[in-house]
Amino acid sequence: MRLKYFTLVVLAGLTITACGSTTKTPAPTARPTPTARPMPTATPSPAASTPTPVADVCQANPAPATSAQVVVSQPAAFARVTSPLTVSGSINAFEATFRIAIKDASGTDLVNQQAHSEQGQVLSPFSESVLFTVSAETPACLWVFQISGEGSPTTIQQVPLTLMPS
Repeated sequence: MRLKYFTLVVLAGLTITACGSTTKTPAPTARPTPTARPMPTATPSPAASTPTPVADVCQANPAPATSAQVVVSQPAAFARVTSPLTVSGSINAFEATFRIAIKDASGTDLVNQQAHSEQGQVLSPFSESVLFTVSAETPACLWVFQISGEGSPTTIQQVPLTLMPS
């Protein structure tokens, strides 16, 4: 009798295992949602390392230069500059002669001077000092360009700047 009883218990256990348990597993209880805490917000530093750029006062470029014609490496776009301003880069200028101008927001020349590169007819380095006078911060556009045979500006590289009083 014991063997029959043991066999029934084993068979019942195997049946439950194969078919699934007859007891229900309790569903997990939901945990309470933690109360949301406000995230701290970043406060801008009063002495920011990068100044906010002023509006680009450079007007539509009538004769844009390619990088094979003019590259201005200094000053950087939107730089705040004082006089004398060093303008440097490379230019492929006819007879190593070209022009540097600083124009105000209306496009009027504040400065327009002749400049020279180390060599003509090849992309050649240049560095020129440009003097200007302003009494307040003044948005401006630097032009490095050549004059065509007809007398108009050509191969123009523009750089937006802010002129600062000295």
